Amino acid sequence: MGATTWNYFAPYDDDAEAALQMLRQQVFQEGRYERFAASPEDLESFQEKPGALDSSAPLEKQMQMQEGETFFQWVARIQRFADRLGGVTPRVVPDYSKKPQTIEELLAEQGESGTHSILDIDRVSTGPEFGACTLMPTERLREIFGTDKPTRNMVENKLGNHELVEDPLVSQRWQGVYFIVYRDEERDEIFFMGTSGD
Repeated sequence: MGATTWNYFAPYDDDAEAALQMLRQQVFQEGRYERFAASPEDLESFQEKPGALDSSAPLEKQMQMQEGETFFQWVARIQRFADRLGGVTPRVVPDYSKKPQTIEELLAEQGESGTHSILDIDRVSTGPEFGACTLMPTERLREIFGTDKPTRNMVENKLGNHELVEDPLVSQRWQGVYFIVYRDEERDEIFFMGTSGD
C-alpha cells in the first residue's frame, strides 16, 4: 500500500500532548483510519492444512518466507510448525468482523501496516522520534509560511505544496510535526501532520 501523509486540525490546547490524545480518540471513534483486512484467500490459508515443512532443512531456513508464499501462508505454516513441536501459539489472524475496542487493540491488529493516520503517533516529543510528533521549528514556519503565526487559510493553501509535504519532519515515516494555527493573532488550533503506514 505504501505510506500515507495525513493532517488534522485540532482545537487549541496549551498542552499539545492533551490535544494529540483528544484528536486520536476522535479519529478512532469516527473510524477515520485504514484497517487492513485479509482477503478470503488469505484467510483460507490459515485453515489447518498439511504444511510444506521440510524437517531436513535447517530451522532458520524453515522459518523464512518462501518464494511465492503470501504473508498469511507463511504465518499459518509457522503456526502449524510450532503446534507440531507442542508449543501453544497465539492465533495471529485478527477477527476482522469485530471492530477493535481500543486504539491499542487496533494498533496491535494492524502491526507494521499501521493505520495510515494520527493513531500511529502516540505522543509528543521534544525532537524527531519514531511514533511521535514534534514542534515544527519557528524558523521553518517562517520559511514555509512567511510568518511564525500561520492562519488556517495559509496552512490549507500549503497542504499540497512540496515545501510542507516533503519537509523531513513530515515525510519521515512514523513521525510527524505540530504547530499552532492563529486567527486574528490569537492561538486558535493545533495542526498535526505526518506520515505513517506501510
